[in-house]
Amino acid sequence: MTGDQATGWGGRIRRHALRVQHIAGVITVFMALVVMGGWFSRNASVVQIYHEFAPMQFNTALGFLWVGASLCLIRRPWGRFHGLMGIALVTLGTASVSQYIFHIDLGIDELIVKPFTTVRTSHPGRMAPNTAICFVLSGLAFLCVGTRRIDGAACIGAMIMALGLVSIFGYLSGVDSAYGWGDLTRMALHTSVGFVLVGLGLVLELVTTESFTRANFRVVSVVVALLSLTCSLAIGQALLAERGRTAMTDLHRDAGRVASDITLMLGQTLGALERFAYRAVEAVGDPEQAAYRVEDSAHYLEDFTGLTRLTWIDLQQGSRWTHDREHGGENVPPLPEERALAQKLRSQGANGAFVGEYHPAASGVGATMVLGIAVSAKHGDGQGILIAVLGAEEFFPPVLAHTSPAQRLSLRIQGMDLYSQEPAAGQLLLPRFVAWSAASIPGGTLQVELTATRAFVRAESSRIIYVVLIGGFLISGLLVLSTHLAVRSWRAQEALQHQYSRHRLVVNHLPAMIAAFDANNRLIFANAPFVALLGATSEQEILGGTPRELLGPYYYEVAQHLQRALKGDMVRYEVTLDAGRDHERRLETQLVPHRHAGGAVDSYYVLVLDVTEERESARRLEENTERLRRFSGLAIGREERMMALKEEVNQLLRELNRDDRYTPVQLKSSDSEATRPGDT
Repeated sequence: MTGDQATGWGGRIRRHALRVQHIAGVITVFMALVVMGGWFSRNASVVQIYHEFAPMQFNTALGFLWVGASLCLIRRPWGRFHGLMGIALVTLGTASVSQYIFHIDLGIDELIVKPFTTVRTSHPGRMAPNTAICFVLSGLAFLCVGTRRIDGAACIGAMIMALGLVSIFGYLSGVDSAYGWGDLTRMALHTSVGFVLVGLGLVLELVTTESFTRANFRVVSVVVALLSLTCSLAIGQALLAERGRTAMTDLHRDAGRVASDITLMLGQTLGALERFAYRAVEAVGDPEQAAYRVEDSAHYLEDFTGLTRLTWIDLQQGSRWTHDREHGGENVPPLPEERALAQKLRSQGANGAFVGEYHPAASGVGATMVLGIAVSAKHGDGQGILIAVLGAEEFFPPVLAHTSPAQRLSLRIQGMDLYSQEPAAGQLLLPRFVAWSAASIPGGTLQVELTATRAFVRAESSRIIYVVLIGGFLISGLLVLSTHLAVRSWRAQEALQHQYSRHRLVVNHLPAMIAAFDANNRLIFANAPFVALLGATSEQEILGGTPRELLGPYYYEVAQHLQRALKGDMVRYEVTLDAGRDHERRLETQLVPHRHAGGAVDSYYVLVLDVTEERESARRLEENTERLRRFSGLAIGREERMMALKEEVNQLLRELNRDDRYTPVQLKSSDSEATRPGDT
């Protein structure tokens, strides 16, 4: 990773991720040491946090110590250390969960510390099964870290984090099934927080690695999908389990209520019959009162639902009368069940207690309850037996009117089906949702059995379960999509930052001074030479400044050029700056307007070249050229005079009749060749 990349988005995220990862490891180690100290010092507030919460077991704290140490040292290239820690965690978690599966005790739960609290703990000292599974996953993750399979470690970390979040959700929402499975040991609250930190640290390992490439970006989407899907499925499963627990609770409550209602209704009926029996036995020997009781029995048959027959037997006089709802009259023949019950009551004597027998109805539908009581007069010697016959099909429906139509009700006594109420048509029974209750009635114990249907279980829950599941999948998809887009954006920003850094490096080393001003004449860009030209130390010092503020008195020399640039004209001009110490700088400036899609000018660029040396070189070249021209003119005049002088010499020699001293060739040559050797 280059320095430019390290200063971009990727570098900042990696630095923050490393910091968070280290903090998560330190907190995990600290929490483990505090809880272990709490077990040794028998401090319940440290071990449990709250007296109704499950404690973090000592072995759990030991596992967190290993996990936290591995997390703190995860950046070290100690593959063997991470591998050993992974094997230790897998062994600890597997040993703990195998005790639940195979119903065995390996002796590891109380090996170091004997627990002093067992709140919400099925086996003293044993970590929760979901805690053990999280340690197995943690071990596998660190094995992946040891072999540098960071992708696998991050995916496993997402699942660990999700299980911890679901457990925290259970504590916050009161959904017991989110942090506990069945009746087994519950995961402690600080255990849940610890696994969230561990999972977060493992997930961040994907970002902190130096080989974070485009392939790793795809894994980020997978990690987010695993995290959200695991949370959704775990919360949905917890809510479903909680729904089942609630349904069973309500089913047991309904069964108890049915037994209570039957006991109450039957008690009221038996109380009325008992009062009737005592009035009848007191009327023995009084024909007028006896006739009145016979008529009163007809009212009883009308007032009490299910009462179909009343029989009174006067043991003292040997008389008997029966009132039947269907036949009426007194000369109704006794039923075999009545004879058997009367014989039983005679043998027991007049003890004032009801005796009951139950038989299938003669019609083949339902059952018949035959209840009898033998009483003796409180004033006199009268004794008698009252036998009442109740039809179950008529007696129980009013009592069970409030029973849910989504339940199947069965009443049994003495191994016989006394009454049953089927659910509404089309309802599917769920055999695992069955509740029992019992009620003591004359002749035995009435067993109440309620079986729930799918409609009842659904009715006991809210649609929020399905909302959570469907919403979880939708949120997972949205998170994956948003993560994918965010990762692509991050990657694009990092590439853009890297490209910008390279371009900035090139622009800062160009021999030209470059700047840009917006439509409001505010500086929005300046390269290093332009910053130096204005005497600033950094670009930040001058950004946002106007030409008037930046150029000072020189602004008035260039103001008209700047206005032309804002109007869309390309302008080129030169300006001279005082550089001090009798020096001047000559700058050639070009203004290039920039137009947006609408055609209007939204900014313009300033390209400045320092042409001082070029202009000085041109001046010197001109001076040297002039000097050369003058020197050349002087040299050419001398040559012509020499040639004329040679011609005069030859002319004088001809006049003296001598030979020419200079040949025609010598007349055109330079003066260095004018005199031959030996001439005088």
